[in-house]
Amino acid sequence: MLRAAADNHVRDGSFATTSFGSNTNMEVKWVGAPGYSRETYLQFDLTGVGPESGITSAKVRLFGRKLDTLVPSMTVGLHGVTGPAWDESTLTWNTKPAFGASPLATRNIAGSAGAWYEFDITNFLKEQKAAGATVVALAVRAQAISEGWAGFASDEAATDRPELVVTQA
Repeated sequence: MLRAAADNHVRDGSFATTSFGSNTNMEVKWVGAPGYSRETYLQFDLTGVGPESGITSAKVRLFGRKLDTLVPSMTVGLHGVTGPAWDESTLTWNTKPAFGASPLATRNIAGSAGAWYEFDITNFLKEQKAAGATVVALAVRAQAISEGWAGFASDEAATDRPELVVTQA
């Protein structure tokens, strides 16, 4: 199990130059009005992970919940990020890296009670390791414009921090 080496969420509008890297909660929301959309970014250091040929499973685990009651649930996607070089203390909406258009995996976030949400990224991690990656970066974003608002524990939280669980042969 690997803890996130860096994590942060970013927000658009008047918050587009604000870094939330020290927050214990990371947020995800996609709204049409400026200032309300949020995306979460994660990095994991892969130096302790063996070659792609030995990876049998890779899952990102996030502990989260809905932060509002305006809609019963929302779908979030985990996207691969290009150019993983960013720092959690300086990452903002204006400096966020690009991410893949299609999610690697999606999950439906529902309810105000916290729960673990797992995203299978086995093939993506194998591809990254085969390409020589020593760090993998990911983005969590809402998959549709809605009033849905989700929060996930960050690595700065006391418990339930983001994890990358890699099983190797």
